Amino acid sequence: LNMKKLNIVFLAIFTTIFLSSCISNNFAIKANEPVAILSVRGTLNVPWLEERDDDYKDLDGMITNSINKIFGKNNPEIQTAQDRINYADEQFAYLLETNMGITVVPKDKIINSKQYKAITPSIFTFSDTKIYADNYKKIDEIGSQKTKLLLRELNAKSTIFVTFTFNKKVVEGSKLKGQITASVTMDVDVYDCKGHQKIMDTFTADSSQLVEILKTNYDKDALVELFPEIIDLVINQFIVKYM
Repeated sequence: LNMKKLNIVFLAIFTTIFLSSCISNNFAIKANEPVAILSVRGTLNVPWLEERDDDYKDLDGMITNSINKIFGKNNPEIQTAQDRINYADEQFAYLLETNMGITVVPKDKIINSKQYKAITPSIFTFSDTKIYADNYKKIDEIGSQKTKLLLRELNAKSTIFVTFTFNKKVVEGSKLKGQITASVTMDVDVYDCKGHQKIMDTFTADSSQLVEILKTNYDKDALVELFPEIIDLVINQFIVKYM
């Protein structure tokens, strides 16, 4: 690992130790028990964090997403959305294998498996405004019986569903004159071979680098370039806590 990646891992360890003082969980993912990542998804847009209140569903809902797709064609935050979630998908599997030392079932093997192909997303997914990494079905759980059959076919021991939320927030001054940071929240759900949920956890991190904002204007390209490093950071937080 180069120095930059080591710094990310050390920061993840520090953050996880701090968070673990408030949360206890004895479950650990074992190196000899392969895992199957069944979906990785994330938000299309990058809203201001303080706007995530009770009306957030409207902010990030179907209407807002449709408007963003039409009028946000020149907005790097939206243009890079699919690449961002694809990166998160690739890194989650890569870092679990590299830093956690566990076997991740290859994505191609999962999506081409008989049991995965047979999964039918819920009728309620029409209202799901999140975007999914390439080739995943729109699912966030599949039930105990389907889990057993799928894991038996894949020769794996657990399933994982991951959701990323991307935000920006003012950390100094205001939107008229100040500095903003990129923020990532990762929700992870892990189910064992019997379909029982063993982990439901959330990890959050902000970029150490800041972007200047003046009269609500800021460099959107510079902001989106901060996300990959923070994605790695929240994934490593998960790894440190459950390895």
